Amino acid sequence: MRKVVICEPLDRWEAALAVNASLFLSNAIRKDTIVYINVEGEVISIDGSKAKRVYPDSESLVGLFKAIAKGKKVPGVSKSECPEVKDYWCPGKEVKEEIFIAPKCFGLPLTAELVALQICLDRVLEGLPCPKGYIGSTVQSQRSRRNGNATKH
Repeated sequence: MRKVVICEPLDRWEAALAVNASLFLSNAIRKDTIVYINVEGEVISIDGSKAKRVYPDSESLVGLFKAIAKGKKVPGVSKSECPEVKDYWCPGKEVKEEIFIAPKCFGLPLTAELVALQICLDRVLEGLPCPKGYIGSTVQSQRSRRNGNATKH
C-alpha cells in the first residue's frame, strides 16, 4: 500500500493539484494509494480503494474538501491525522509492503515531485529501473522554467 503524506498546510487549490498528482492515473484512480493531505490546517485522507465520487478536476476536489470540512460523509474520504513517518521512500531505497511517499526526493515543485515519485515507484514495482534520464530531464526542465529559460520545441 502506498501512502502519500503531505502534512504541511496547503490551500484548497494546491491540495487539489497534489491529490490529482498522487491519486489519479490517466484513466483511473490508484487503488493501492491513500493520500493524507493537510488542507488549510485540516488533514483529509482519501483511500483510492474505497473512494467514491472523487474526480480528478480541481473544482470537484475543492468541493470535496469543503464538503468533508462541513462533515459530509463521502466513501473513502474522511478527516484524519497525518501519520507519523520516519522513513519516506525515494528511488534507490528498499521497497517495503507499506510505502510512504512525500515530496522530499528531487527538489521539484510539489505536483511534479509527486508525479515523478509515482512513476518511479510504478517502474520499481514492475522490476524496472527508475528512469534516471526522465527524472534528470524533469528536474532540469522544472529548474529551467523556474529560471525563465524554458526551451521551445
